[in-house]
Amino acid sequence: MKSLFLRSLTKLLLTLCIPTSLHAQRQIAGTVSDTKGQPIALVNVYPAESFDGAATDSLGRFRFMTKSSFPIRLVASHVNYKSDTLLIRNGDATDDIRIRLRETDDYKLSEVVVSVSSFGVGGKQSKTVLNPMDVYTNPAGNGDLSMALRQTPGLQDVGDREGFFVRGGASWETAVTIEGVRVKRFFGKNRFDSPARSRFETGMFSGLSLSTGGYGATEGGALSGLLQLQLAGQSPSSVGIGLSLLFLSGGVGYLSPSRRFYIEQNASISDAAYVRLLLKPEYKLPGTNQSYAYNARTIWNLTPHDEVKGLFLFVRDLSSAALRMPDPANTYSLYAGQNTYGFGMAVWRHNFSEGRTTSTLSVGYSEDHNKLRQRPDERQTIETMVRTVERDASLRLRFDSRIRTWRLSYGSDYAYSEA
Repeated sequence: MKSLFLRSLTKLLLTLCIPTSLHAQRQIAGTVSDTKGQPIALVNVYPAESFDGAATDSLGRFRFMTKSSFPIRLVASHVNYKSDTLLIRNGDATDDIRIRLRETDDYKLSEVVVSVSSFGVGGKQSKTVLNPMDVYTNPAGNGDLSMALRQTPGLQDVGDREGFFVRGGASWETAVTIEGVRVKRFFGKNRFDSPARSRFETGMFSGLSLSTGGYGATEGGALSGLLQLQLAGQSPSSVGIGLSLLFLSGGVGYLSPSRRFYIEQNASISDAAYVRLLLKPEYKLPGTNQSYAYNARTIWNLTPHDEVKGLFLFVRDLSSAALRMPDPANTYSLYAGQNTYGFGMAVWRHNFSEGRTTSTLSVGYSEDHNKLRQRPDERQTIETMVRTVERDASLRLRFDSRIRTWRLSYGSDYAYSEA
């Protein structure tokens, strides 16, 4: 009986020992670095098809226990680097594994726009950031940048005047820039008693930031406010057409198969001649209000480190109006205006190989031509005509460098205006 008990106990111990020897745990340890030998933190290191693994510390070191059997396919992955797999065979050292990862641009964000439709206090300035959807969904904005921004706190809606009026300042104290290029004639020529609208379509931009207070000559001479606009990036190829009794618009966007080149073109024509059919004869003007607009936007990724953005805009407006005069001899005075506006800009952004310094070269030029004819009465042939021409050019070169936890921005600006 005693010998039978001993044999049974021996078999039980052998049964328990066999799987223990087959599934013995082993330690995996080592370091992960980049191509320059610098340690990478928070890299996920794990055997393939296993729940074992660990993340590297600030020195790129990892250490964990696993039950995986040889050969072991060890995977190392990080969001900013290309994943790599190392095959470990029986007999290879598992306590000093060294893995190197290469950087990738697939997961890097060139622009990050945070949508916050309210003012936030940060440092010395208050800032609001809107994306295009915030503008489109603003019931009082009617899809227009300037109309939507007038509804934000701190801005005054003056109706028939150009510019953004920040409380405590004037319209000329608030500047508008696109990718660092100053835009002196951001608003369309407003007709009498109608709010000034933006010449630029909302969909051209990925986001807009309005800051108040404390800017100098490098930001267009803004004293009370600064509106900064960033051009949108690439979009899928598309075609759009709009048609009504008052306007006709069409646009097309093309993205190359390599996804390195994108061009977008839009054109629109509006004519208010049909409104004349609904007016009484005494309210019908000799002219009509017409508008022609064309814009083109280009994104070109020359290399993984270079990106070029371009924008061109051409607008021509014809408008007429009548103002009643207190003198009975002249019942009203007729005004007929023409405005032709052209704007072009290009931005070249280069990321140096280290990834810690970025250079941005921005160039912009615009011309604004105006003609205004005035006649005291429709029956008279005497008229007065005023012509104005304004030209504006700006050049900006900027460097952004990150040294450890410090960020340094430096560069130069040049602006030229002629009227």
